[in-house]
Amino acid sequence: MDNLIQWLQRILFTPFVSLGGNDINLFEVIAFLFIFGAFLIIARFLRHSLRKFFTQLRLEENARERLLWLIFLAVVFFGVVVGLATIGIDLTLLGAILTTSIPLGDAQLNLAKLLSFFAVIVGAIILSKHIRHVLRNQVLPPFRLPINAQFLLLRLVHISILISGILIGLNITGLKLTSIAVVLGGLSIGIGFGLQNIASNLVSGVILIFERPIRVGDRVTVSDMYGSVRAINMRSTVVATDDNIEVIVPNSQFIFESIINWTHSNKEIRIKIPVGVAYGSDTTLVKQALLEVAKDHSQVIQTPQPHVPSITAPLVRFVNFGASSLDFELLVWISDIPKQFDIASDLHFMIDEKFREYDISIPFPQQDVYLHHKLSFTRRRIRLLAR
Repeated sequence: MDNLIQWLQRILFTPFVSLGGNDINLFEVIAFLFIFGAFLIIARFLRHSLRKFFTQLRLEENARERLLWLIFLAVVFFGVVVGLATIGIDLTLLGAILTTSIPLGDAQLNLAKLLSFFAVIVGAIILSKHIRHVLRNQVLPPFRLPINAQFLLLRLVHISILISGILIGLNITGLKLTSIAVVLGGLSIGIGFGLQNIASNLVSGVILIFERPIRVGDRVTVSDMYGSVRAINMRSTVVATDDNIEVIVPNSQFIFESIINWTHSNKEIRIKIPVGVAYGSDTTLVKQALLEVAKDHSQVIQTPQPHVPSITAPLVRFVNFGASSLDFELLVWISDIPKQFDIASDLHFMIDEKFREYDISIPFPQQDVYLHHKLSFTRRRIRLLAR
């Protein structure tokens, strides 16, 4: 038994590695793992408890999860520090690593300052999200501002907080704007050669936010894609189709290409319903039937609107004598752009029903083919060749 105890002591307490000038044995490794595991359990417990607390505060899911991860990592890091200190590891080595400075212009940059800078930026992003959440859900609703005005205001708040965070972070690191100008001067070469698209999209984003050729909530058609603008970011714009598919469109595409903005100045548009009837149909009766259909639809504008001079009452045009039909167009104005396709479908159903009521035929394309009989000519040719 004494030999076994001596063997275990030799295994547990015999150093096998040196770290920071300290000899580490197996017992100290086990003690470190035990302390680290304990702090890991504490971090998981805190994360579970704080998730319920943050849920009661009605924080956004993304912000809540990021904050919980930061707390989790902070507790785990503290556990690592306590574990190293417990087993006698000299933490001055870690401090030396964090405080080793690199000259940058007139300032001395080290890892601790760099971590502080990124911590301030992350804090500014989290603060910006919380402030925008409060503004969006509690402060702005009583003012009844348009959606695009709210988006512009929230975007300006976000940019202001980020710029403030960057300035505070630079102040912590001790970097001056002259030093940053040297770094940016070097980066400008890369931007000029390899980042033209990113720079173009960033500049286009600024133009979209302040010039506002498109706004949040506008209905647009971009590259044969029809949808609603959900968000305008610095680099890209989010367009959601009617199938709730979100498409990320580079901002430069809105600046350098032609797009259709269905709601740029007003929300009224005219839709055209083409229809053909059989030759011989009573054209006056066709016109009457189409106008009755337009009158019966509740979402069709029936009278001119003073604020949009081009809006007229529903009208019917006789557009063409087609190959197999008399071609008409029913032109109606509507004020609900997102439902234009549904309204067009309703009008198609109503036109079909009205034409059946008035016994008006809708033809299908047809052609007359004449075949010349040449059998007698072929037989006569065969007889001549036989002779």
